[in-house]
Amino acid sequence: MHALDEMAEEEISPREVVEGLLSGRVVRIQRDALERRVYTMEGHSLGGRRIRAVCRFDDVSGRVIVITVYEAGGG
Repeated sequence: MHALDEMAEEEISPREVVEGLLSGRVVRIQRDALERRVYTMEGHSLGGRRIRAVCRFDDVSGRVIVITVYEAGGG
């Protein structure tokens, strides 16, 4: 899964991703190849890292699917 690879590469923990999503806001809305809405969220971890996550909602379960995640600003 791309998000897990990026998290490992950037040393971002699952907890930081959740903190970023919960504190964040939508900074961009796009459509993917299947015309589903994809949201870029930006927020901060409790440690102060600026986290960005690209997500979409699963139409069946209503769950958030994290496509990729990275530290904004290239940190």
